[in-house]
Amino acid sequence: MRAAAEHLTPVTLELGGKSPVYVDADANLDVAATRIAWGKTANNGQTCIAPDYVLVHKSVKDQFVKKISEKLTSWWGPNAEANPNYSRIINSRHAARIAALINESKQRTLGATNACMLKVQSNRRRLWRTDQAREPFRAAHCAR
Repeated sequence: MRAAAEHLTPVTLELGGKSPVYVDADANLDVAATRIAWGKTANNGQTCIAPDYVLVHKSVKDQFVKKISEKLTSWWGPNAEANPNYSRIINSRHAARIAALINESKQRTLGATNACMLKVQSNRRRLWRTDQAREPFRAAHCAR
């Protein structure tokens, strides 16, 4: 940055890290839900501005959860992973890399996972996380 300043060269600094969102009791919940859902799902959450967690005033928590759920359902339908417009991991190599990162992290904190958490859409060569998939689906996927 010092070298750039000496030559009047513009620079952009990436300020990565946690991105909390606070929703107060008097917030417009429709606007908050829309903006937070957009920020978290744009590019499947892989942006530096994606909210990492939401702190919601307890008096509006239930209303907020309902509104953000409705917003996401209106965009992706009741089953986002079945929506062809929902972002996915580009190929199997990247899915394996991500599964390894998840495993490494979970081993440090919660215990191991496996690549069965990633779902392949073979006709489009896309993958996506299925943390909430039913066990029979995972077992069927792992048996391949």
